[in-house]
Formats: sequence, structure tokens, C-alpha cells
Amino acid sequence: MDGNSFRDQLNLKSLKQDFSLPYDYTVKKKISFFSNSPFEWYGEQTSQEESKCLKAFVKDNKLNDIYNRIQQLLYFYVYPLNQLSTSSINILQKVLWKAKNKDLNDLMKNPTISEEEKDEIEYYKKIDDEWKQSFRSLYFSLKNRLTQSFYYFSSKFAVIFLSSNRVTGTTSYQAVLTNSTTYIKSLLEDEGIRFTEIPYTPRSNVNIKQDSVTNGFQDRNGNILLFNDTISVHGLFNFLLNWKLNQYSNNIFIPILLSNQPFLNASIKLNQISKNSVIKRSIYNANQRKNITDEIYQFSIEGFILPSVTYELIDLVTHQYNKHIKIKKEEEEDMKAKNKKNDFTSSTKKDEGLYIEMMTDSRTVGINIFKSHIKKEDEKEDKNIKVKMEIDNEGIQEEEKEEEEKEKDEDEDERLSKEKKDGKKNSSTSLYQKVNSDLFIKQLLYYNSIYYFND
Repeated sequence: MDGNSFRDQLNLKSLKQDFSLPYDYTVKKKISFFSNSPFEWYGEQTSQEESKCLKAFVKDNKLNDIYNRIQQLLYFYVYPLNQLSTSSINILQKVLWKAKNKDLNDLMKNPTISEEEKDEIEYYKKIDDEWKQSFRSLYFSLKNRLTQSFYYFSSKFAVIFLSSNRVTGTTSYQAVLTNSTTYIKSLLEDEGIRFTEIPYTPRSNVNIKQDSVTNGFQDRNGNILLFNDTISVHGLFNFLLNWKLNQYSNNIFIPILLSNQPFLNASIKLNQISKNSVIKRSIYNANQRKNITDEIYQFSIEGFILPSVTYELIDLVTHQYNKHIKIKKEEEEDMKAKNKKNDFTSSTKKDEGLYIEMMTDSRTVGINIFKSHIKKEDEKEDKNIKVKMEIDNEGIQEEEKEEEEKEKDEDEDERLSKEKKDGKKNSSTSLYQKVNSDLFIKQLLYYNSIYYFND
């Protein structure tokens, strides 16, 4: 960590700022919180608390205690839990090369196939059948609106299926496929599956020294495909369901299904957490006119972190951070009052804010094609609010904000209904934008109740 403070690492003038964060549909691999005060509120979890959190997750009961709620958010449902072993892949590569994409049942009758290879084929078929059961279960859970969204991960791209959209407020079924290729698009067109292609232009809009996150993005620059009606979404589901897992015999990969809601054959997995690690840094102290050693505290979560979890985690941690800062200020005021006759030198460290850095799963890069439908008058009002916010940090009154959102939703529903009557495609509306951001929210600073963030 370079610089004298978290704020030194960010060019705040180039970042957006608001009281809340935009909704980010990318899946995070890691979220790290940094502070110059320790995360003392997150302690060790007992076996009883662990069981309580797991039970609450399975029953989908939200725990009130912040510590337990964060622990509850670490769980997710996934299938498969593990990929095929290297030895199995090596054998299957050899067998599938012989098959030339023919039916595996016919391949079993081939006299050149050994007993070991037949066993691997049988196991592969079993996994394939089980995976299809899981995919059907998850998809129909979405169709019945028991699941708001779920993810399909191949080795090269990702798909998000939506029953409602948190950004636009629409309740129609949608799907987005990232990093498309000419081959995939041609297969979809052959099947008569309609989609809208959204241009993706990779760029780096955030400059930080530790930029290992972006490694490999150069080969992940395919355009984004939007499936924007029920028939197209169902067509994409059937396409992925029946798409042979052995399309590329040198890259055998069982697609990963990911959700925060249960589905058939799914396993429950727990994200890893680093509770309170310490990073030492050397900074220049102007009063002492020399470099001194300072400490930064880190709180990290690593794994598959879904958008709803990301959003709530940040909200919970910043809530605790605000509470901690308030207590520190009250303690300092008490000390000043007790020592008012004597010179009082504060030993409390200057608050540098809460710095948050996020690593995005590169397969979901470009998935944020949605934007809120805002009138020009609302955009002007929004700019005025931001100017006022920079001056005095005063927020919009909650009632006014709710009323404004309600009006936007009503306008949007009316517009979509009109376009449907006119026979217009939703994909041609201003709800979708050209994707020109690599990571959407990659890093942010929470300071004085305001988020400074890149998108």
C-alpha cells in the first residue's frame, strides 16, 4: 500500500461519488476491506454459531446479529462442487477424439475402447445427466420466481439468468451472455434464438500499481449477448442444456451453476474469510520529521461472491465502521472534557476512511449492460444534488427519494407497455448501454458517509 493514506491511492476527482453504490451484477472472487483501525467487532465463531448460521442460510431466515449475518452470507449453492480429475480428462480427451462428436452410446460398442475408457465414459455420462437435472431444477426455480437470478459459468464465458432486474426495475425474464464468439453466435442463429449484441470495448479506467486482477482480460473481449424476452431466454436455456460438454476435446469443463437459492444436486459451499490480518507500512510523519511504521488492518472474503451478497456485505461493514468511528469520537470528547485544564493531545489515529478493493471473476466482465431509465430533467436534478453533496454532505430526503424512484418505475412500466403495443423490441431502448468498463466497481473509498467509486 503506497502513499500516506487510502485517499492518496485514489484520484477522487476522477471517481463518482454518492451515498449508495450502483448495483453490480459481476461476481466477485475476492473483497478486501482496509482500515487504519482494527475490525475488532468480528471475532471467532463458535461451533454453535456456525450451526446457527448454516441453518438460517438453508431456511433463508435473515439473522439480526451483524456478526452472524455476515457469516450467513458466506454460504452459496454450487454444482458441480469439483471438476473432473486430470487423469479422467486425459482419458476422455483420447476417447472423445476417437468419437469425433458421435453419440457416446455408439462409442461404447467400439472394439478399440478399453474397459478403463468405458468406465470413464459411463462416469462422464452420469455426471452429464446429473448436471442436466441440476440445470433444469435451477431454471424452473427461476421461471416460478423462486430465484431472482443464477449464473452459468463455462471455462470462457458466463451467463446470468434473471427473473427480475434490480437496475431497471423490470420483471420480465432476461439473460446476458458475456465474451461471445462467432462460433457461439452462429450456433444460436442456426437454432433461431434471437439476441441483441451489445458492443464491448475493454479499457482500463482505473490506474493502480497492483493490477494483477486484469491479467487475461485481453482474450476476454467478445461482445455481450442480451436475451430480452421469454422465448429467447428459454431458447438459450435449451441451447446450453443440450450443448455437448465435449465441444472442445482439449478443454473438458463441466459448466458451473451458481445460486444463493437451493436446487437439485447442489452443494453448499462456504467462502473463505481472513478476519483481521495486519499490513505494516512506512509513512512520513511531518511533526516528527521522519518515517514511522504504521499499521493497516485487512478483512477479506474470497470465493464466489454473488452481487446481492456483495451489496449487503459492504452495507454491513460500513455500518459497523460508522458505529466504531462514532464511539471513538465520543471517547475523545470525554477525554477532552476531563483534561480541559491540561494540554490534551489526542492519541486517536486520524480516520482515513474505509478502503475496499474487489476482484471480479473475469468471465462476468461486461455483464453490467443495464442502466436506469432516467429522464433528462432527472439527470439535471441528480447533478445538482451531487454538487450540493460535495459542498455540505447533505443527502436527499428519504421520502423524496422513494417518490422519485416510484415515478421512474411508473414511467418505465408505461414506456415498456407502449413499446410492446407498438411492436418495438426492448433491446433498442436506452436501458442497455455499450460496455466500456473492464471491472465496473473495482475499488472504492467510504469516507464521511460518502462512497467514492469507479465504474
